[in-house]
Amino acid sequence: MRILIVDDDPLIRDLVHTVLRQDKTNEVVVAASGPAALDILHHEDELFEMLMLDIEMPEMDGIELCRSIRKLPDYKTTAIVMLTRKSGLSDIEGAFAAGATDYITKPFDVKDIQPRLRIAQRKMRDDCLTVAREILTDPTFENSKALEFTMETPVRITDVEQHTDPFSFGNYLSQLNRKKVGQSVVFAVQINSFHRLFSTLSPLEVLRILVEVSEGISATVKGRRLLNTYFGSGAFLFISSSDALEDWQNIGKCINEILAASEAVRAMDIGSDVTVKVGRPFRPASHRNQRVRKTFDRALVQLGRRAQVGKSSA
Repeated sequence: MRILIVDDDPLIRDLVHTVLRQDKTNEVVVAASGPAALDILHHEDELFEMLMLDIEMPEMDGIELCRSIRKLPDYKTTAIVMLTRKSGLSDIEGAFAAGATDYITKPFDVKDIQPRLRIAQRKMRDDCLTVAREILTDPTFENSKALEFTMETPVRITDVEQHTDPFSFGNYLSQLNRKKVGQSVVFAVQINSFHRLFSTLSPLEVLRILVEVSEGISATVKGRRLLNTYFGSGAFLFISSSDALEDWQNIGKCINEILAASEAVRAMDIGSDVTVKVGRPFRPASHRNQRVRKTFDRALVQLGRRAQVGKSSA
């Protein structure tokens, strides 16, 4: 595996380099700053398969560097693991929102580094369709094979704020400590009649709807912590700050108002409004080893309950 390590601390650079070179199949390159890393990425002929970025660096921090890397065509889906001494939610969440795949907190157990990198690389390669946002306005992509995906396929659209892939979202969720779990709520958003929309619209139009919903929820809970992922079948999962509990019943109404005013949605001329329903927010599961699966499962249960309420009141 070809790996680029970016850290302004020479001790950390040397330590991680030494650990990774114990596997003779690894090729490791180091950079002492964000600009130096970007220069390497722009001029190296051979691509890197893994990037490790320190969050705290002068001149350009790791979050800004991660965001810049994700704009490079060759690095839309490359696994990016952050190295950080910070444990604040805003810094870690900001890293995931910028496109990070996972993070490792310093001081770290050197035995954990290689397995974590292997898992991140495999998951980013195999588990999610990643597309660049700019293709949404490029008609030449309308029938591209790059846009072939099923209704159940998880999708990540790059350059959409506070949006990530399910694997990275799960990494963020699984590493929250108990205090941070108590400061967070999770809820799901389901696009209504998604089966009909998926069978009626082109893949490009489906992607446009996913972007509109993701940005609609971001605008609705603006000013709060937020990270979201789309995990297929018209369903999004969101993690936000606890105050989302106070007005969760208005979240769906606000998103639907944004969708109704969306020029991108109206341009599709599909004969009916695109709307969503929102499941009741809840605390993530406290047990770290089971948190991700239990949280995803409960989010779907809450959506199901909302659907039943909607039928009974119809």
